[in-house]
Amino acid sequence: MGKQIAVQCAGHEYDVTLYDVDPSVLGKAKEEAAQILNWLSADGHICAAELNLILSRIRIESDCASAGARADLVIECVFED
Repeated sequence: MGKQIAVQCAGHEYDVTLYDVDPSVLGKAKEEAAQILNWLSADGHICAAELNLILSRIRIESDCASAGARADLVIECVFED
């Protein structure tokens, strides 16, 4: 869900930082965000030309302090057991 929120925010011209404590999650995050954007493009919600621009607004960060250093808003999205 966090990647979907990130894509929506980036699609509305906000710079976004995705942070996670698990490096394996971060390793796939940008790719999964690109998959969401490809689906939105194929479905006609965004034009293909916007895809790379939106993706460029999403930054991946593994350090919590660095991830939140420039944040105006922080959204917590964690799996619940």
